Amino acid sequence: MKKTPKTLLLFETKPIENVKKEKIHIFEFERNLNNKFGCDIFSLILPISNKHKVGEKFCIKLRSQVFCTAFLITKEKLSIKEIISRGLFLLDSGISNNYFSYMENLYSKKKWWCGKETKFNYLILKKEIQLDLF
Repeated sequence: MKKTPKTLLLFETKPIENVKKEKIHIFEFERNLNNKFGCDIFSLILPISNKHKVGEKFCIKLRSQVFCTAFLITKEKLSIKEIISRGLFLLDSGISNNYFSYMENLYSKKKWWCGKETKFNYLILKKEIQLDLF
């Protein structure tokens, strides 16, 4: 009489319809200024928007490719003048020479542009670590 091998159950499977769908916002970038996306915690300086809330999950895309996911941990509205005086632009972009001109080139044609008084969202995000090998 031949014995049938026993099956060892390593994990329990569940139907796919039980998976909770998350709403994930997408930030798309052409360049990784200051190599900030290589850090576990990084900052973004973006035009004012009320749709970004602390605790929400974001997908960071670099040149149309998914780079990572991250959670918004801090959000603060600051003028360009405040961003420059606090030195926050150095962490965000690494541009140490005339950050105001850089922002002016990007946004001065927008209706909401007010020179150094223009308000931006200063966001700090923490990468979602999916596999921690070290």
